[in-house]
Amino acid sequence: MSVLTAFEIHEQMIEAARQVDACVEEYKRRADAYAIAKHGSEMAQAIAFPSTKGTVDERKATVMRMCGEVMLMELQADALKNSADRALKAALAKLSAIQSSAAALRAELQLVRTDNYS
Repeated sequence: MSVLTAFEIHEQMIEAARQVDACVEEYKRRADAYAIAKHGSEMAQAIAFPSTKGTVDERKATVMRMCGEVMLMELQADALKNSADRALKAALAKLSAIQSSAAALRAELQLVRTDNYS
């Protein structure tokens, strides 16, 4: 295991910040896709429900059969949005860890500087 220089930590921080930016953009894209899929699913169900007959449970089952594909698309979009959220949180944690390393290095350098002038 090697000791990182201040420059290397700085480069890692810049790369981690870029990864966070990319994750934010991916999350926005997935959240938009989920909103569109959810709206489509709700609209399909709202249109299908009045055309069904039977008890409420029978009508709900019929709507699920009629709108199953659209409802699946909503679930998939939600899963992808959640996955993008987890990736964003991981990228933020990585950036935070690198920032902590930078702060520790800065404190150590200040201590050495103070000891040299004492």
